[in-house]
Amino acid sequence: MLSRTRNARLALMMASALLCAPGASASIIIDDLTILQTVMVPDGAINPTGTTATGVKLDTAFNTFIGPDREVFVERQSTTPSDDDVSVKTGFGSLKYNSAESTLGRARVIYDGVSGDGTIEDFNDDPSDFGLNLDLSNYYKLTIRATTDNKTLPFTVVLYKSATEYMVSTVQLYSPNPTPLEFSMLFAGFSATGASKETILSNVNAVSLAFNSDYSGEIGADATVSLLAFTQVPEPGTLAVVGAALLGIASVARRRLGN
Repeated sequence: MLSRTRNARLALMMASALLCAPGASASIIIDDLTILQTVMVPDGAINPTGTTATGVKLDTAFNTFIGPDREVFVERQSTTPSDDDVSVKTGFGSLKYNSAESTLGRARVIYDGVSGDGTIEDFNDDPSDFGLNLDLSNYYKLTIRATTDNKTLPFTVVLYKSATEYMVSTVQLYSPNPTPLEFSMLFAGFSATGASKETILSNVNAVSLAFNSDYSGEIGADATVSLLAFTQVPEPGTLAVVGAALLGIASVARRRLGN
């Protein structure tokens, strides 16, 4: 009996060590978010028709984890010049979307792997450049670690193979307190257009991340994102050890109950 209990505990220890080891669950970090960048629609910036604020765009060339470029587009919906600003700020390991209390805004961040683009896309355009060449065939989800200010903010992700071949999904970011929460966007839940998910994932050439893209979020909602990572499908060996660990846990539990 002691030998079986010892083996079960050993299996559990092995599984814990494997799962905690670097590379046990391989990920692709989209961006470490250390490069400083600020894009803002300032107070009173409305277009002549007085309907929707003029967007502000910025294209910054530097090396992110998946490509040499980050494009940001920020827009505010407003009819009053006195409405406050909407902004996106990156740096110090975070991506911050801020919309003032009386303001409804949206923002889009694009990684297309092409430095020095001639144009910067907004919400009405597909990316004009496609150069990531990212193979996500063995990955199954995007993990976002984020906090909000007790308000709900839609976060839309589009993975492009080309302008006509892409897959899209939206998650509702919400946290009731400052403690970061992790949100998993499973690729199985994405909707594909123009090609199968398998075809798109085998050659992702642009990644689009959008806060409140259809203006459906709560007014004044803010979000701070500290992790954007694609997670790899666990290796069969890892699954086998985890299965052994679970059997070991069950065995120990049965013996303790029996005693």
